[in-house]
Amino acid sequence: MQIVIDKIFDLYLIQNKKFLIQLKNGEYVHNQPDITLGRFQLSKHLLGGQTIGTFSDRYRTKFICFDIDCENIEYAKWMAYKITNALFCKGFGEYVVSFSGKKGYHIEIFLDKAISNTLALRFFHFILFCAEIPTGRTEQGQVEYRPSNSLGVKIPLGVHQITKEFCGFCCVEEGMRVFNKNESTEYLTSIRKSKAENILNVLNEYYPDELKNKINFDLSSGTRAKGHANTDYQIIDKPNEFTFAHASNLYQNGMSGSGQRHNSFMLLARLMNHNGVRPDEAKIEIMNWLEIQNEQFYKTSWDECLKDASNVTDFVYSNNLSLFKNEKELVVSTPEIDAIIKNCIEKNLKILMYSILIHSKRWAAEENGNFYMTYEQMALAARISIRTTIRLVKKLEDIGMIEVLRRDQKQKGTFKKLPNIYRLLIDQLIESELPILDNRKCDVLQNLAFEECLRFFYSDDILRQILPRRQYSIFTKNKKILDLGGSLVFQNLKR
Repeated sequence: MQIVIDKIFDLYLIQNKKFLIQLKNGEYVHNQPDITLGRFQLSKHLLGGQTIGTFSDRYRTKFICFDIDCENIEYAKWMAYKITNALFCKGFGEYVVSFSGKKGYHIEIFLDKAISNTLALRFFHFILFCAEIPTGRTEQGQVEYRPSNSLGVKIPLGVHQITKEFCGFCCVEEGMRVFNKNESTEYLTSIRKSKAENILNVLNEYYPDELKNKINFDLSSGTRAKGHANTDYQIIDKPNEFTFAHASNLYQNGMSGSGQRHNSFMLLARLMNHNGVRPDEAKIEIMNWLEIQNEQFYKTSWDECLKDASNVTDFVYSNNLSLFKNEKELVVSTPEIDAIIKNCIEKNLKILMYSILIHSKRWAAEENGNFYMTYEQMALAARISIRTTIRLVKKLEDIGMIEVLRRDQKQKGTFKKLPNIYRLLIDQLIESELPILDNRKCDVLQNLAFEECLRFFYSDDILRQILPRRQYSIFTKNKKILDLGGSLVFQNLKR
């Protein structure tokens, strides 16, 4: 218990002269002036005998708490998801979530050095703004800033004196499951602090002039801010967690450990939105991705994962969240479409190669061009059977259009097969012997079908020359090709 108490002192207490005690009726009272908060009170707190809350000191704080209080626990969860995502987006992935004991959550970040209460409050409002959560009370509830010199906040690992619920830490990736006492104690000892400078850097990036004139900031571990403005400002780039390279790496290589599922959903949804994938398709694609992940890395039930993927995708698309940099152009060039027509003789081979080309443009890793694509994805995109897909993939490999870098590899410790990994070789086959209108680029961001892409590049007369008669008849029909992907019903997905 002494190790736990030491950790609480390190994370939560910047002063011990002022604290709260929750009474049996749920009300909070201040301590007597002659009593300071020590190990005895914290021991009773950990044993459930009394519940303790803490304040900042008059000028500084060493942690920031988003105190979520809602009538509906599901709405409180969703607010917690939005706030944790906003923190993650701004580079603060070391947040901690705990259950308040009734109908709310505390989301906290701990700092390696104390900062002014003014700066902490501004950061609080900035994160709420990023999460699109209003300040003040609404019909659904509210999120309040804690701690201040006048407003305290409960320390976790205690018991809510009315509900008798344990106020343990929560696992965001498991639907806000509350850890039991042993799990919470172990989790507490593993909590890491964020760099205080990062708060200044993030706010300085968005409010540079205002900060230079108004914010008093003191990173010294000793005295309070003295009224001078800190002019040592460094503007940082938006966190690299949301670059295309990082998102592509996650999509290609999957999760590297436990506790990453929810944030992975957020990043993948951004990647889908960035690549012009429709929301319904994005949900399906995220769950297809999860299907091939190591099940040891997440414990949430499949139904809960479906629900989380749906909520996350709706949130990302409704707020039009995308990737910050390394924007990727999704276009097909005249030489690429020429190479497909010349080297892929069969109709279905042309459509499949085009589908693989589009998929690679969306998902291939920037550093090496590698990408994975399941046979099911290929079959759906090309509107052919899986058996035909497997046969045609082998043919594409034989004629040198694609290279298979990983085939039929089993996931370690399971009988589950991982998707094949491919690389396109189409650049090596590009020639300019076919008659073309000009060297244009066709934007395929909105799932442009192969037939529509042909009509973009070639006139009807040229198509008659370069396509076999039967293929010309099929590809130039006026009937609009239906996008089969849109007919899938996300709710009917089964593991």
